Amino acid sequence: GFKDGDFPPAAPPAAPPGAPPRSTNMGSGPYLGQPEKFVVLALAKQSQLGRFCQALMGVEQEGSLQHWSPGQGYLFAFAADANLTYHGGLDVAVYCAATNGVVHCLLDGLRDSGGCMPLWFSEGASHWFARQFDERWPAYGGGSENTARRDDHYQWPVRVRALVSNDAFVPWADTHSWQREDFASIPSEEHMILWARADYLIGKGPKTLRSYLMALTDGGYLDPSRHTLEERAAHYLERGRRAELMVLDRDSATLQAEWAEWVKDTYPKKVR
Repeated sequence: GFKDGDFPPAAPPAAPPGAPPRSTNMGSGPYLGQPEKFVVLALAKQSQLGRFCQALMGVEQEGSLQHWSPGQGYLFAFAADANLTYHGGLDVAVYCAATNGVVHCLLDGLRDSGGCMPLWFSEGASHWFARQFDERWPAYGGGSENTARRDDHYQWPVRVRALVSNDAFVPWADTHSWQREDFASIPSEEHMILWARADYLIGKGPKTLRSYLMALTDGGYLDPSRHTLEERAAHYLERGRRAELMVLDRDSATLQAEWAEWVKDTYPKKVR
């Protein structure tokens, strides 16, 4: 539901003498609120990515990198061989991993909000867009890990329906407090649940989704160097609950119940 004109220009014109300075709550530039274009760096080998990350940040990094430079914008860098290894050299896996990582950057950069987009939605929507390209190559880890655990690993609608029917998932409300530190502990089955929640919300249409994303990125980003994990969890939990009530007119429990019924009505019991 966003359009280019929603965001401030790269160099806003000077205000007339005596006029209040021009301000916006949509960010600091024209690229979804970022001052510079989103950058994608595709490298052939993990060793190349490692050298790049060492030069950029002074640390080694494997698989992929999402990097925010305040006042500039977002970079997504990834190594193709990290994904080719898992799928016998099929380059479609690289496309899916790149899509996953780029969507993470676009959401985290929205309105120049400092990456305060909830982890659960960023991850779920990234899976959603990657599966629009090819559902067979799910990426876990923002485009850094592309794994196939079993023959039907990509049949997410069927598997999500079974998980929901057995209440085998983390409650909707609890995921609001998830943060980047929790990422590595999210099991593959929960990635499917996050995808299904994003599928449900995206289906509500651009107008509702825009309002929801605006609410999720209100309230700002809490710097981990100045706020404890508990403080950040409480802040993001409250923001998520407020967004649901304000935009969807539902509390988390009601929203979860309606989503669960939607899953049972929408996703098949068996592979067709």
